[in-house]
Amino acid sequence: MTNVGVTPSQLNINVGSGRYPMKGFVNLDNSVFLRALPIYPVLKPFLSTGHRGIFEEYRMAVADNTYRVHNCIKTLPYANGSIDHILCSHFLEHVFRDQAQSILRDFRRALKPDTGTMHLIVPDIRERAARYLHSQDPRAADEFIDSTILTSPRRPSLRYRLMEITGSFGLQHRWMYDRGSLSKLVEEAGFTILDRNDTPSRSWRREPQSGEVELVARVN
Repeated sequence: MTNVGVTPSQLNINVGSGRYPMKGFVNLDNSVFLRALPIYPVLKPFLSTGHRGIFEEYRMAVADNTYRVHNCIKTLPYANGSIDHILCSHFLEHVFRDQAQSILRDFRRALKPDTGTMHLIVPDIRERAARYLHSQDPRAADEFIDSTILTSPRRPSLRYRLMEITGSFGLQHRWMYDRGSLSKLVEEAGFTILDRNDTPSRSWRREPQSGEVELVARVN
């Protein structure tokens, strides 16, 4: 499912974009909502208000941006050294750490040698842990575990489990990072971390967000 517009001078990819596309990028996503968008008019009468809202957000996103259906755990569908820049925001925490290692190595493969750049954003486990350690609330431990989304206080519903099986992300976290652990992972994958964000996705976050780790890196 691709919305073909003006071909950009650079090939920039937004990995695991969800309903948050980046203008001028190819937005890769595997959500069941995106894949079911062609039959949304048929499904609409049977959907809850919340699910209709998600479909509508995807419909508007696809109308104004370039989307490509792709399971982002798998190898990027691009040749070696063909991509200029990759944005990957709030995706790596939804895969296991060994999968994240493989994903970053594949980013390096697909990015242009020496000039290819990457922009990563993940939730910060250190910030959540610090908030827990400084709290006097008797419910602080429960709130900390809940904030990590690494598990659930109750068994997930069948619908929830089916969405995960079909490759929908934005659900449970599989691993979490602080700046140090993410930096180490990135460097081991063959990247050099940069001090400044001069990449094509620098406008993704106009200001630093509390509770996030944000890194930019270049291929070695």
